Amino acid sequence: MPLSDISFVALHQNGTLLDDFLADLASQRPAWRVGAALRLPRHRLGYCVEKLDSWQPNAAYGLADPETRLMLLPYRNRGRGRDDHAYVQESDPAANRSRFVTQTLRAQAAAGRDVLISPWLIYGTSGNKRELQVTLDLAARAQVHPLTEGRTLLAGFEATEAIFADKAQRDAMLDEITELEGAPIYLRMTTPATLTGRRQYDNEHAIAGLRAAIEALSENGHPVLLPQTGLAGWLMLPYGGLCFGAGIPGTLQRSPMPVASSGGGGGQPPLQWYFEPQLLGFVRADELGDLARVAGATTCDCPYCTARPPAPGAGFDPSSADKHFLWWCVRLADEVRQATDRAATVRRRVEAAEQHWRAVQRAGVVRDDRSQPTHLGAWTRVVA
Repeated sequence: MPLSDISFVALHQNGTLLDDFLADLASQRPAWRVGAALRLPRHRLGYCVEKLDSWQPNAAYGLADPETRLMLLPYRNRGRGRDDHAYVQESDPAANRSRFVTQTLRAQAAAGRDVLISPWLIYGTSGNKRELQVTLDLAARAQVHPLTEGRTLLAGFEATEAIFADKAQRDAMLDEITELEGAPIYLRMTTPATLTGRRQYDNEHAIAGLRAAIEALSENGHPVLLPQTGLAGWLMLPYGGLCFGAGIPGTLQRSPMPVASSGGGGGQPPLQWYFEPQLLGFVRADELGDLARVAGATTCDCPYCTARPPAPGAGFDPSSADKHFLWWCVRLADEVRQATDRAATVRRRVEAAEQHWRAVQRAGVVRDDRSQPTHLGAWTRVVA
């Protein structure tokens, strides 16, 4: 169950990478807690059922995330599963609330879930409180819905980074959320769609606001799950966060504002990114050789790096690099879970990363601007 202890929740994109990773973790680190989440609108129902069933033996829990944030988009941009899931076809959730709640819960139940998530809209997109009021009403309806009997219900909420960064707006939002007595909160913070790549989230005011919100919710009896926050969510584990989630693309390491896509790509080969644990961020694979020669640099001992050390160029194994990142997410979560002083554990990791970054700078290692851990200063101040 996602509420029993701190965990990491891995977000599925496509393919079998997550299946393989969960099997590896179950055989090599069975005591580590990891869940898996699939975003329902992105896939056909049969695929959802098959994937969730396949993860069950190796994951502590599995979630069918209804991702109702996509209701902001035109119907054609709501995912390839839009024809299979009736709630995704709703033209106006606010006008048809009972039906929307029923269809959202039914879709998760059809995927075999015992943990359900209430639908939500993104607060902060219209300039008024309408999305918040509708979301609260949807959660209240879900709490008394027959489909939630005998199941765990998480109350879905999402607000823009501007709401979290503004104390007055954040406090007003929290005053209303806490009226949902005892409900665990499944919380996203929406980031701008313009953020790209693997750079870690570094908006200090928004992250500090997220910490304040989680602390307030936890103090009022609301456990908080952070399904799509990347390592910025790891920072929140000492302050009332029960889990943080991430997937492989940068868009699964934060919650970007949904935008309508016309499809297609740039035609360029993908960059080779590698998660550098000592910097708590991603670097270009072709920078690893220089980084290894910096004073204090260590070698990763995860099974993917010991079996096949990362090599840039034609020898780069993106699958191993991706699993290496997920491995470290679970490892960092478990480190906090086992700690006597969880806040000090996170603080030490962040401070050590900032110190190592200073050593990298002193060594004069030339690095891509996109690899520079600009987040560390903000993170250090947030957890101070």
